[in-house]
Amino acid sequence: MKGSGADIWTGNDEFQYVYKKFKGNGTFIVRVVSQDGQNSWAKAGIMLRETLDTDSVNVFTLLSKGSGITLQQRPVKGDVTTYAKGDIVTAPYWLKLTRVGDVFTGYSSIDGKAWVQIDVPVTLKMTADAYVGLAVTSHDGGDFNTVVFDNYTTTNKVDTPPVVPPVVPPVVPPVVPPTVSAVLLEKWGTSIDIGNPKTAGSANYTTQDVTVKGSGNDIWGNADQFQYVYKPFKGNGTFIIHILSQDGKDSFAKAGLVIRETLDADSDNVCAFITTGKGLSFQRRLKKGDANISTLGDLVAAPYWLKITRVGNVFTAYSSVDGNAWQQLDAPVTNVMATDIYVGLAVTSRDSNKLNTAVFDKFSISNMVNPQKPSPNIYL
Repeated sequence: MKGSGADIWTGNDEFQYVYKKFKGNGTFIVRVVSQDGQNSWAKAGIMLRETLDTDSVNVFTLLSKGSGITLQQRPVKGDVTTYAKGDIVTAPYWLKLTRVGDVFTGYSSIDGKAWVQIDVPVTLKMTADAYVGLAVTSHDGGDFNTVVFDNYTTTNKVDTPPVVPPVVPPVVPPVVPPTVSAVLLEKWGTSIDIGNPKTAGSANYTTQDVTVKGSGNDIWGNADQFQYVYKPFKGNGTFIIHILSQDGKDSFAKAGLVIRETLDADSDNVCAFITTGKGLSFQRRLKKGDANISTLGDLVAAPYWLKITRVGNVFTAYSSVDGNAWQQLDAPVTNVMATDIYVGLAVTSRDSNKLNTAVFDKFSISNMVNPQKPSPNIYL
């Protein structure tokens, strides 16, 4: 099978499906012999769908190219897809999906005999008449994922297989980072990963600069994943940073200045960024859990200066090549935020498996807000 498509994910799917109609309870087994997708989230596996609509309710036991076994589910038509991770393995590998009423259970196996249950069974409402089949997506609409399957079986019989309990990794004591002096923490702030990205970020402080390494899916959508070096702040203020460099490979990898109401992944925020390939970006999430919106600015690259001011609930973003002449990024934004906020340096790679390394040598915060006379510009 050859399948392309953006993904089997979020609220709509794009993939190749070899299916048949199936009624009632059942056991569905396949072996993924090989797949050649280039993206780590290219995936192949066995899926039950209620309909052939792109946003259908579904359950999907899959093997991804670089992230191993996953059990995905969309419990409500048009809703977002959720998932549970299994072992990090590669093809060839066996997959199994069972249905008993509205309870669906995923399994994986290296030999098709000893099965490891993937997380806990999933309960969701699906009509008795459904579609079962083999699904392939490349996670890239411009490329194919070519997959070879064998040993595909479907049956109305549901046996309770001897389940091999998941291997519980040994408890490894956390690595305690070198103590950061109070002077450096006062200068730069505290380092934390927001949104629990797969690859942990870090911050390396000196008196001259701070090197921030961040991974994560993005600072975008309804929730964010990134490394944050932040300080608490109260009231109105002016916040300025200077980004010396960043090395993220994705064109929307980004580093910049972020104001957040909380440290939750879906917090409301106001952000000014330099991306690696798309230039300046002025982002904001106006309500907790809402989608981010963005305005792109000039197509520039680091080194560059960024500034945000707050007066009440009005936030204004600026950029500068030299830290003296400032150009306003779009119109000011009204965002109702608490008086007590967090402000800091943010870095994301837009790839949960890779880090974006950014170096900052200026981070200043002040309760003073001076009227700004920006250079003439056109709002984009």
